[in-house]
Amino acid sequence: MNAQRKRKTVFVLAVVLLCSVVGMISATAKAATTYPHSYTIRNFLSDYQYVVKGDMTLENHTVGGVVAGGNVSLSTFGEAMVMPSYGKNVTKVVDLNATKYDGIPAGYASNTFYYQTMVDGAVPGYLTGSFVQGEFLKVNEAFDSLYSESEQMALTATGTPEKIGNTITVDFSKADNYKLDASLLTKGGNDVVNIIGIHSADDFTRKEYRISFTGINDSTLFFDNMWTSSSSYDYFVRFTLNGNPFEQVMKQISTENYAGGQYVNAGLKFIINLPDAKRLTTNGLSGHLVAPRADLTIDGGALEGGIIAERVNANVQAHFYPYYPVGSPRDNTPADKSLQIIETNVDKTEVLVNQTAIVDTIKDQDGNLVIVNMENADFQWQVKDPVTGQWSDIPGAVTPEFVPGADLDGREIRCRVTGKNGYTGVVYDNSVVCSFSSKGGISKSGKNSTSKNNNKSVELKIPTIVMKKVMGPKMKFKIKLLNLKGAKVSCESTNTKIATISKKGLMKAKKKTGKCRLTINVTKGKHRIQYRVNLVVRKNCKKNYSLYKYKTNYKHPSVSLYKLVPKNKTYKIKLKHVDKKAKVVYKSSNKKVATVNKNGKVIPKRNGRADVTITVAQNGVKYRYFVVVRVTETDKESNTSYLKVIK
Repeated sequence: MNAQRKRKTVFVLAVVLLCSVVGMISATAKAATTYPHSYTIRNFLSDYQYVVKGDMTLENHTVGGVVAGGNVSLSTFGEAMVMPSYGKNVTKVVDLNATKYDGIPAGYASNTFYYQTMVDGAVPGYLTGSFVQGEFLKVNEAFDSLYSESEQMALTATGTPEKIGNTITVDFSKADNYKLDASLLTKGGNDVVNIIGIHSADDFTRKEYRISFTGINDSTLFFDNMWTSSSSYDYFVRFTLNGNPFEQVMKQISTENYAGGQYVNAGLKFIINLPDAKRLTTNGLSGHLVAPRADLTIDGGALEGGIIAERVNANVQAHFYPYYPVGSPRDNTPADKSLQIIETNVDKTEVLVNQTAIVDTIKDQDGNLVIVNMENADFQWQVKDPVTGQWSDIPGAVTPEFVPGADLDGREIRCRVTGKNGYTGVVYDNSVVCSFSSKGGISKSGKNSTSKNNNKSVELKIPTIVMKKVMGPKMKFKIKLLNLKGAKVSCESTNTKIATISKKGLMKAKKKTGKCRLTINVTKGKHRIQYRVNLVVRKNCKKNYSLYKYKTNYKHPSVSLYKLVPKNKTYKIKLKHVDKKAKVVYKSSNKKVATVNKNGKVIPKRNGRADVTITVAQNGVKYRYFVVVRVTETDKESNTSYLKVIK
């Protein structure tokens, strides 16, 4: 009995299930006939560069997709279009670019443009196949919802800004939603809104921050990111972050899906909200501008975000920074309740003993990745009878997550999901088939012939330390892992044409530039670690690693990282896959040099070295990582660096 308990394997199947109504389907799939999400500010900012109630004229390059309820005139656009565009009357399109940027998740790129009417000759002949006549979404209905939501954003503001001279201070450490009334602005003058309380643009990817300007009404307001000046507007406002020009800071967002600053999939959640403004002008902009009643002019500079407005006339390079990262779940129900969930198939998953099984790549019947709307699906886990081949329900197993006990060791299980709340059809059947074996190998008992592809990933839903690394073509870099003797190591590159990683932690960049994710797992008994490198391979990149000695008495597998931090900066230790109930402890060995708070934010104090230990207790297992922090006066912040470990 004790032996059986020792052999007992606990698997957590964190199933990210399918749902066509929230999936974004690629151009190779059948195009959706209606917008699949609810009409909300956050959804539109996730799917489109511009959402305009009336006429829209874009005279410069736009990366994302567009929606307009009036006349539409477009220059080149669409390299990161993730949802079909829509325009009521198309008057001119220079180019709908079919070449997608590197880093856009597979299965989410779309080139379809829906329209009601079109002027003769508005679309070049080679584009006609991308234009489909039909009403993709109801623009007037959408804006009725947007008006209300924009007003509610301002009404729920809790932060109180402070003004000294022409500087208005917004402290996001005290509140995440501020309201600035027009009475606080200088009529005919130049005001600076200085944001403090957060360290960098990366903070805007983790949490939503809002500033609402109210009482503008018919006055003209000019938002400036180009540091010019003008007295021809009623109000003139520019933004800074900790005193630095805002647009320069926003371009430093860290992301694994980055296309030359044109497309950033980290999830930008900074919103500038103007519920009552009628006339706006901006010269470049960083963040999402929500002004559903405004006639907006953008004249020059770069737009790093999205726009919601009444009308738009823009001559600006518009770069797509979606609110939700493309492919992430939405907390909403679809606008069209009549849509059906389609039946889907999924690759077979074979489960290794002593390894958590994660099923997180689900495909629809056309082979495209889809996301589930968890609120509109019922779940039932089942087990297969090895003699009859029949599936039977497992009592009480009716949630997306399931932990099989020893009684299911060696058996095949699956989860059957059906639609609810007005949805019809089977969401998917014959889907997740996981075989369990107590003998330490892969069970061969189950077969699933419904899928031709086999998506396997070594990345697990266990606490993971994450670092970004920049390398040049053909460069090598070795991750320093601790205590590997007798351990099982598995590794993976999401794009072997960009870079590979060996079981010894050796990273090799290829000739091709681009991005990929490198993952390495180490298991030794009950101790496990996982390390992810978000790698960017660029031309003309110099070697940027440091050699540093590190000594530890820790006897189990781990990884030690080195970070050079300037004294006037802070550094956020990044962890993935940490449960809400997990206990995470950060500890600095020298608080006089650097402290670390409960969120992993390292705050340098003086020149020197401090070793930070990270311990994560999750699901009865402890995970440990180390970061050597060296604080300097003037040196630039380092990327992932090399540690020489001394035993």
